[in-house]
Parts: sequence; C-alpha cells; structure tokens
Amino acid sequence: MFGRSTSNQRIEAWWSYLRRQGIHWWINKLKDLRDTGKFNALNPIHIECVRFCLMDVLQAELDRIAKHWNLHNIRPQKSVNELPSGKPDILFYVPELFGGYEMGKSVDDIELNLCQEMYATPKQKERAEFHELAYLLKPNLQIPCNANDGLKLYEELICLYDQECD
Repeated sequence: MFGRSTSNQRIEAWWSYLRRQGIHWWINKLKDLRDTGKFNALNPIHIECVRFCLMDVLQAELDRIAKHWNLHNIRPQKSVNELPSGKPDILFYVPELFGGYEMGKSVDDIELNLCQEMYATPKQKERAEFHELAYLLKPNLQIPCNANDGLKLYEELICLYDQECD
C-alpha cells in the first residue's frame, strides 16, 4: 500500500500527548538506570525494588494524565460526521447525549473473581516478601511520594542489598 496512513492518528496523538505530559521523563530515567547498570531486568530483586519504589508514584502520574486527557475537548470532524465530539468522559459515561448507547456487557461475580484471581494479582507473595526485605534493609524507610524520592530509595535499597549479597 502506498500513500498516507490516517488510521493511526488517534493513537499517535495519544502517545504524543502522553509524552508531553511527562511520561518521556520516566522513560528516560528508567533507561538511565538500565544504561548505568543500576537496574538489571533479569534480576528479580531489581524488578521488585523498582515496583516497590516507583509503582505508586508512576501510577499517580498516569492517573493524573488520564484524568486530564479525559476532560479535553474532541473537536468535531469535518470529513466524518458520524464521529461524536465532546469530552471523552462524557462521551463514555453518557453516550445517549450524543446519539450513542451503552455497549458494556454484564459480567457475573464468579467470572469477575476468576479473572481477578488469574490476572490481577499474579505475584502478591513475592511483593509481600520484598516489602519485608526492604524494611529489613532500611528499617526507617519512608514510602516515596514523588519520583525523585522513589529513585533515591531505589538506589539506596539496591546498594544495601548488593552489600548484603557480597
């Protein structure tokens, strides 16, 4: 096929927005950890330490970005009249206002619980064990509330762990 591809414009716009809102900073910081040898993706301790130190802060950042995105205004499309315009949250939660309809499917509790057991908490035991290890390595540990504190804690815990393993 030749010519312009317009079918991926929406996802490309989302990725561009996501990067502009601060995820690019996270990508660079995590690459820096890897490139400087402070993070080894094959080491389960390094993986759990990143999760412990950064996951909550990163999730809060992603939630902030998603909330901001879902409140932005989608402009009407000149070439395609059947695409609704408006704010994504309103389009999703009240589709009837725009000529749409609810397309959700009911799921019974048994199916929901099975899905949660299979996919939602695959490594809870390992994470609980890492939490214990983290507090053993650093008893006065404070859970980080921002990215810089999380990165600092990660480096401290890895340094302490590596000293214990020598």
